[in-house]
Amino acid sequence: MSDYLPSSLINRIHVYNGKEYTDHVLVRHLLSHTSGIPDYYTKSPENGKSFFEILFSEPDRKWTVEDTVAFARDNLIPEFAPGEKASYADTNFQLLGFIIESVTGQSLHDVYKELIFEPLGMKHTYLYTRSKPIDPDIKKPAHFFFKNTDLTNIKAFESSWADGGIVSTVDDCLVFIKAFNTGTVFSNEDTIYLMRDWKKLQKGMYYGFGTMHFVPPELFFLLYSYPNITGHFGSIGSFLFYCEKLDIYVAGTMNQGKSASRPFRVVLKVINIIRKFEKEKNRD
Repeated sequence: MSDYLPSSLINRIHVYNGKEYTDHVLVRHLLSHTSGIPDYYTKSPENGKSFFEILFSEPDRKWTVEDTVAFARDNLIPEFAPGEKASYADTNFQLLGFIIESVTGQSLHDVYKELIFEPLGMKHTYLYTRSKPIDPDIKKPAHFFFKNTDLTNIKAFESSWADGGIVSTVDDCLVFIKAFNTGTVFSNEDTIYLMRDWKKLQKGMYYGFGTMHFVPPELFFLLYSYPNITGHFGSIGSFLFYCEKLDIYVAGTMNQGKSASRPFRVVLKVINIIRKFEKEKNRD
């Protein structure tokens, strides 16, 4: 990581048990959430508020992407030494965004457009507040909430960037994940293998490189017959998953940040409906 990023951004971002590990954090640690760098979005400093809590108390406060990294660097304590275990942190993705810009010499939104959106024909997908979709006639994004609070126009979300700032549609999301699964996005088999090198986040939930993997039977014994699913979901309930055993894709959003597990429950319901349909069809 330190080969690509300035010390002004990352110096002492990973001091754990009195030892600085900043120069030991690898790009693969960021991709797999095994860096140990704390999550600026949900973690709270000692006797202070988390970034998410500040959203509510200071809705007009603006944050830059650099501010989000600085919040983790200056206020939060790392979770473990690099590579010891896995813990999801939006800070990792923000740092990866800066690395992409450092390597390419381009803005992140231009890289997305050039390497992903345009080649795949994702005409309704763009980076929030930083670019526009290829199709100029796209409608405004849907509002999103936490319980009954509308978070859509809170200024702090202008700092959403590499950690989840992409605005898209269900159709474009499906285009992406199908291209990903067929090797169009990453043609190198070694890359695909690394992305599926699962590290345990918690019971039944694993993480590769930018990819989540769920094993339903580990979550609850009554789900013993449910197949594994792979994809991702976000903090406001957006989700994109693939079930290899049934060869189905499920995409959508809740626009609600109250329950992080809700998208997963919806996907399980969809799988159950399809399995029942397949059984009835086979009986006929």
